[in-house]
Amino acid sequence: MDEIPRTLLEAVALYADEQRAFERVRDRRWPNGVACPLCGSVAVGFMAKRRKWQCNDCRKQFSAKTGTIFEDSPIGFSKWLPAIWLIANCKNGISSHEIARDLKVTQKMLGSCFTESGSPCKRAPLRS
Repeated sequence: MDEIPRTLLEAVALYADEQRAFERVRDRRWPNGVACPLCGSVAVGFMAKRRKWQCNDCRKQFSAKTGTIFEDSPIGFSKWLPAIWLIANCKNGISSHEIARDLKVTQKMLGSCFTESGSPCKRAPLRS
C-alpha cells in the first residue's frame, strides 16, 4: 500500500474507489493501528457502515477526518487525495477555484481546508 502516484492520472486511478482512499488515509494516519485522537487509547471499535470508530475508554466517536483539515468537509477522500496530489505537485501553486473546478464541487464545499488566499491552511498536529 506504499504506492505513490507519479502523475495526476495515476492519483485519480489509485484513489477512485472511496474505500481504497479511506484505507490509504487510515493506514497513513495510524501506521501502528488506530488510536483515539481525543484520548490516545488504542481500545477502539470500528463501525463499518459509518466508517467511524468508537473509543472504548472516552466513549467518543471519531473518523479518519477528525482533527484534520478535512474534518468539516463533506467531500470524500476519493476526491481529496487527488486534490492533495495537485497541491503538492503544482510548481506555481493552485487556487481553491481550480481545485473546485477539477473536483466538480463548489468552492464553498472546500470550506475550512483553504484560507482566503486560496492555499491550504495549517492546523496543529494531533496526539500521536
